[in-house]
Amino acid sequence: MPGHRILKRYLQADAISDIPRNMFSWKKVVETYSELETELPLLLARIDPSQPKSRDDLRKEYACTTAPERYYRDAMTVGLGSMFLAILQQYDLESKDQKAIEKLAQFYSKRSARKFQDFSVAAKKLPELILTINTQLQITQDVLSRSKPRGTESDGHKVVDAGPFRVVNTGNFSVEVMTIAGKVAQEAARRLSSKGLGKVCYGDILVSNRLNRKKEILAFYLPGKDEMFIRADLKGHEHDALDTLVHELGHRLYAKFLGGHQRSLVHTMYRRIQDGHNGSKREAIQDLLNDPSTKPKAGDVLVDPKKNVELMVTNLSFDYKGEGKVHLTFKDDPKSVGQTSISLEGWYQHKGIKLDLAKVGGFVSHYASTDPEENFAEMVSAYCMGKLHPSQVEMLEEIIK
Repeated sequence: MPGHRILKRYLQADAISDIPRNMFSWKKVVETYSELETELPLLLARIDPSQPKSRDDLRKEYACTTAPERYYRDAMTVGLGSMFLAILQQYDLESKDQKAIEKLAQFYSKRSARKFQDFSVAAKKLPELILTINTQLQITQDVLSRSKPRGTESDGHKVVDAGPFRVVNTGNFSVEVMTIAGKVAQEAARRLSSKGLGKVCYGDILVSNRLNRKKEILAFYLPGKDEMFIRADLKGHEHDALDTLVHELGHRLYAKFLGGHQRSLVHTMYRRIQDGHNGSKREAIQDLLNDPSTKPKAGDVLVDPKKNVELMVTNLSFDYKGEGKVHLTFKDDPKSVGQTSISLEGWYQHKGIKLDLAKVGGFVSHYASTDPEENFAEMVSAYCMGKLHPSQVEMLEEIIK
């Protein structure tokens, strides 16, 4: 990717960005383009269609026409690509101010800006561009003037600095609890940064005792408020918590940084994997059927865990789609009219035999099959943890790079 895309190096934004210097340089850039706007009426007044244009007029026309392209390049040069992300890291922002800075961060995260089609378009659109960038500058100045830089709390277990995150104690938890949460958060930031996704690592992670009634919920993200939570009782579950936190930050990536086209690609990717998953499932089941040691045979026994009843295989059948069923009867009374059946997938699941889906790139987990966004978050987690199937790495990078 082009070197000016500093967003990819979000975790280093503190080191890259000098916010006062960035603001000073940005102001100078905006002044330069504002001067161009003042020259526009004079240039329009001098143009006589019946006369050839002077070299100076042609140069100024070119400057007006290419203004969006050049402004964006100049903005990257003075460090706006990382400055807004650094503001999110370094300042305690009110909700409305955070949203405003996030919006600016997204604006300056695109690859480039297109120049105006020609000078006639530039004559109409240049004032709008100048108004936009002056408004952006004013908004940023106002936010900085009323916001306080983040400070480290004197009581070390109230707030733990974890790289770009602040891990916040919301329940008077012990130093040990906060230290573990901080290490998980810092490792999540490192993993995401190593894949160029550090831009999602900012703000507070709130440590809470009760994210959800289900104890397996180790982290949670609220996209509406852009709030991230992590459980307090992580000891012994650090690896699972890391997986979950990266997954939840994948939701932030989807909610805050993906545009409409990228989101449509997320849905397309889900359908592609779903088709491949169904095919890989059939292939994996066929592999097990081809192995005499794992193929269900008449007389094999299955225990119904709910009723604690032993069932015995009578035969296999396949429908027109090729989906297999295992037909069962009661072992103690094989001649009983009470019979049931179970899918081949269900049979292998009850037997504790896992289908080998990874080799053909199915869903990375059962949860990933829930919906396109959950699949995306699960893939981001697997990608950052080095567990994503190579066939899916290319699909994911097409969206996130």
